[in-house]
Amino acid sequence: YEEDCSYIIAREKGADLQVVPVSPASRNNTKIDINISVDANNNAMGTVSISFSGLADTYIRGQLMRSSPNKRKELLQRTVAGIHPAANLTDYTISNPEDKDHDISMTAKFAIPLYVDKDGQFLYVPFEASKLNLSFIYNWQMGVFSLSERNYPFKLSNTFSVDINETLNLTTPLKEASMPKDLKLNKKGFVLDGTANLSADKKQVKIHVNFSANEIHFKQADYKLLKKELSQLEKLKKLFIIGTL
Repeated sequence: YEEDCSYIIAREKGADLQVVPVSPASRNNTKIDINISVDANNNAMGTVSISFSGLADTYIRGQLMRSSPNKRKELLQRTVAGIHPAANLTDYTISNPEDKDHDISMTAKFAIPLYVDKDGQFLYVPFEASKLNLSFIYNWQMGVFSLSERNYPFKLSNTFSVDINETLNLTTPLKEASMPKDLKLNKKGFVLDGTANLSADKKQVKIHVNFSANEIHFKQADYKLLKKELSQLEKLKKLFIIGTL
């Protein structure tokens, strides 16, 4: 939180004003691993594990240390609801925020009734790995684009990155699967990249999505273009894998 701030070293003969360097986005990372298994009745059981590093760890640690056990549970209830609105939290663990030798991590187990929609021979499976809003750092930092316009240069508080890994396990193999295609972006330091692969037995899909904000200073003239480009990320919350049996 002191990055990009100025400082001066107290020396008898004086010193030049210095600026705290900005970390690479990979240092301020949120890693989200989602594992979902779908049964023969299209119900799902899953786990989500989240680990934080750098600034993300600093912020979530402070929040947890100020929170009661009930508030900590509510945090993970909101997380599984962010994965799917019908998800029910069944169990959870959160690492001790007072243990500063290790990064904060948390795991939640959940159940989702009627997770997969069927329409004849087609299956529609929610594409969870593209839901960047599962990261609180993403939600907070991207709030800088909430204004309709800006009259001056603007900045993010810090660089940051989000990695989401999803493993989807199906009971019935898919004959074919159509994966979302719009998982690429590279504008003014904002980078989105994603891959999705169907296993050889057609019963498992592995997905990886990475988003990073690598720059923090922007010109006023960049605002509307960036706002328009980044608004496309909202569509990522509504993607599906479309498969045929």
